[in-house]
Amino acid sequence: MIERQRARRNLPIEERLRLSFADTDLEVLQEEAKERKVCGQGGVLLSKPVYGAKAEKGRTLEKIAKKAGCSHVTAHQYKKVMDTGQLDRLKKGESIKKVAGDIQREELREEQIEHLESIESKEEYR
Repeated sequence: MIERQRARRNLPIEERLRLSFADTDLEVLQEEAKERKVCGQGGVLLSKPVYGAKAEKGRTLEKIAKKAGCSHVTAHQYKKVMDTGQLDRLKKGESIKKVAGDIQREELREEQIEHLESIESKEEYR
């Protein structure tokens, strides 16, 4: 049912991404990616991982974005919004890009504050 709902063109991108994330088992995709990474260490294929007949290569978020019919950047931004628990802002009508940008600016602001505090604490010891 989720697959049919995702195919509807009139669903907003937020809903398509929500359905794609709900339908995809992130842990399984990430585990498969780790196995592929280990098999190719040093340019030498150590062993071939065995997956189903339709094993897809690629980044986890790129696979989710493909299911949702959007770019991998939009999927990454949606994941950041989802991880910070600000999905309610999307429900209020704000765009994924705006909410993700606000989150990124807030993270940068916090990093700058921490950096300034560390500089101030070093100056106190002088």
